[in-house]
Amino acid sequence: MKHVLSVGLMLVACLAWLPTASSQCASYPSTNSGSGSGSPSPAPNPSPRPAPVPGITTAPAGGGTTGGSGLRRKAGVTWGPQSLYRTRMHWIGSRLPRKDSKYDNETVAIELLADGKYAHKDAKAGRPILVSFYTEDGDDEQLDSYESRLWADADIGIASRLFNCYRICLDDIESPVDRKKYGSQPRIMIMDASGKMIYDMKGWNTTNRRLFKSLRSVIKSTWKKDILRLIPKHFDILAKLDRLHADTYKAKTILKTAKAHLRVHAKCVPTHKRIKKTTKEMVALEKETKKAEAKEAKLYAFLKTTKAEPKEKPVSK
Repeated sequence: MKHVLSVGLMLVACLAWLPTASSQCASYPSTNSGSGSGSPSPAPNPSPRPAPVPGITTAPAGGGTTGGSGLRRKAGVTWGPQSLYRTRMHWIGSRLPRKDSKYDNETVAIELLADGKYAHKDAKAGRPILVSFYTEDGDDEQLDSYESRLWADADIGIASRLFNCYRICLDDIESPVDRKKYGSQPRIMIMDASGKMIYDMKGWNTTNRRLFKSLRSVIKSTWKKDILRLIPKHFDILAKLDRLHADTYKAKTILKTAKAHLRVHAKCVPTHKRIKKTTKEMVALEKETKKAEAKEAKLYAFLKTTKAEPKEKPVSK
């Protein structure tokens, strides 16, 4: 008898903890007509505050002071994923040009990177060339200082968009002749679109100012454009793209959370309204993003985008 009573008491206790109509989504009217005892338990928030946007970091070298261009930028500026991607170096090749690329045998003169036959498949015709020779053999602080000073500079990253950029490790060069030719310390070569050597900067002490000045000069002689005038306009576009990216991320987070809420409370009217409103906002954000990207492309419309093709060999008669 005592056993039966104890089981009954346990059942009553369990039933007291079962979800009732009052625990339904607070946004949806309860079907329970009884007054009941106690207040209804609150439903999960259908659209909680979105998490912080990932990928945001502080500005690259030059942010808050001046970059290679010497242009002053606001202190405390944060850079989003779009700015970081669009101002980074875009390297297309990592080895010396070869006489026969299929078998990787004999190397040829570095100037032949301007020849479609020896250029990387992603090289763009009509663009000048930047070659960075680097080494991992050195003091870590010296290596980090050199790399960040030059290749994390946003101004240099933007200017490099107008070049076919190669990054070659001196430590990987096998030929003793080539090792002697290119040296053992960092070296930056800048050639015009025909392969003519314009600048050859050797050693660890190359500054971002010196490199940017060299890039600016080659750009002027190639397209009669001053990259110094384009950079501020580009930064304005990047700031807008970062904002649009952040807003889009927040909207996606809201949609994801709202849809998860509907899996529990399928008839939550406010959540359905939120989804409809946020979906509409995302369409508008997508249109704004395309406009900003089109504006960015227009800024560099003078560039030739045709890929370099191998020169045809004359047909022997």
